[in-house]
Formats: sequence, structure tokens, C-alpha cells
Amino acid sequence: LLFLFFRCLPVQGQRYLLADMRVACDTGKWFDLQPWAVIFILLYMLGIPLIQFFALCCNREYLHQNNDDPKRHQRVNLRFGALYEEYKPSCWWVRPVEGIQRLALTGGVMLFGEYAVTRMLAGILVCVLWVVLLVFLHPYRARWDNILAVLISCELLLTLVLGMALELYKEASEFQGSTKDQFQSNSFGSLVVLSNLTIIVIGITGI
Repeated sequence: LLFLFFRCLPVQGQRYLLADMRVACDTGKWFDLQPWAVIFILLYMLGIPLIQFFALCCNREYLHQNNDDPKRHQRVNLRFGALYEEYKPSCWWVRPVEGIQRLALTGGVMLFGEYAVTRMLAGILVCVLWVVLLVFLHPYRARWDNILAVLISCELLLTLVLGMALELYKEASEFQGSTKDQFQSNSFGSLVVLSNLTIIVIGITGI
């Protein structure tokens, strides 16, 4: 719900809150509450992953079997095992980072304003950083999990790039007053569908 605070619709030179069109954006109470919305969004995006990271960091000596307190290891494993078991011992911290990445893609890009291209560019940068991390660290224990994670991230990156290209093409056509080339528009859509189908097929064959 916090992210809806920044969903505004321009109407005759004034932006209105999409969730309640009686509220004008950039003025009055909306403007006064904007800093608080940003603060709580950052707390939501960073707070949960940081709590997970802190819990794992405080118990990192007991995450795996090679420690001097088997009972504590068992308690830690039962409580936090879902956060680190699928990763290599040296990459116990990856799940909180992955949480930040997901929240940044699903809601964090809202902080970059109403311009769709700007949001997609922010999403592309997040995806690139995540792909680099996956390629260099190979954080998952299973080799196939690493391959699939990289492929899915690349597919998402390709989708965002195609979406940004389509948005820029649409705006360029409107600016020039020319008619959109339907073939080019369909080509963008076909590439997105093809990339998604490819990942689905790869995922099914890997099960």
C-alpha cells in the first residue's frame, strides 16, 4: 500500500492520487506526507532483509555442522534454515540481498517517479547488478540452481530492456506525429513471449 502513495495520474496539468482522485499530488497534505512515505518504504525494503542478515550474522558460526555446539546448531537450523540451506556456506548472506533485490524491482522503482522509462532503467540496473553477483559467486549449492537463476535474471533483464525500447518507440512516434509500425510493435511483444517461454521450458526440463 505504501507504493500506491506515488501512483499519480496527470489530469489537465495536475496529478491526482490514483487510489483517491480527490487527493492532488505534489501539493498540500500529499506533499507533507511524501518524506514519511519514502522513509517507511525504505524501512520496508531494507528493514526485513537487514533483520534476516542480522539474525544470520549473529549465528553464522552455528549455521553448519562444523561447530562446537550441536544443539545450538540444531536450534539455529530449525529457526533460520530456510534462509541459508540452499546456498554455499560462504554465501549465507545472499538471501537477504535477494530480498532487497526483489523488493527493489517490485516497489522500489516507484521512487523514481511516474516516467515509465526511468523506472525501467532503474529495474535494469538492479537486474544487471544481481546477474553480476550470480555469475561471479555461484551462490547456490546445486549447479543447476545457479544456471537457472542466471537465466531467469537474464530473461527479466531482457523483458525490461524490450519494455523500455517499446516505450521509447511509442514516445518517439507520438513526438514525430507518425503512425506506429505495427510490425515493430508485434516484434517486441513476440520477443518477450519467446524469452518467457524459453525460461519456462528450461525450468520444466530441469525439474
